[in-house]
Amino acid sequence: MNIHQPPDRASQTAEPVKLVKRCPVCAREHSLERVKIIYSEPQASVLHITCPHCAHAMVAVVGATRHGVGLFGAVTDLTGDDVERLQTRLPMSGDELIDAAAVIRRGSSAVVSALMRSGRAGAA
Repeated sequence: MNIHQPPDRASQTAEPVKLVKRCPVCAREHSLERVKIIYSEPQASVLHITCPHCAHAMVAVVGATRHGVGLFGAVTDLTGDDVERLQTRLPMSGDELIDAAAVIRRGSSAVVSALMRSGRAGAA
């Protein structure tokens, strides 16, 4: 088999999961039951993994590169549902980003008030 040919669909799902087999916090192995595939296509997958041992979570992006497989992971407090919801949201506009920075500089009560006004708090 040519190494540049994409693998079949079953191995596409299993391969990214195998690459992220240890928790970055406690270094123990994850169980496959705690891996949620948020997004998957032949060239890339986004995974959310919750460690069954220490309960920390991570988001991992696994993708094909010209030189093999690339992996980027980040420890997060987001749930799998949060990541899924954020995956489908439109990015912030430049104006929203500037407004958000101004609100954050004013303090936490201003953040809560602004979120309540914008309808973003608890929005799905």
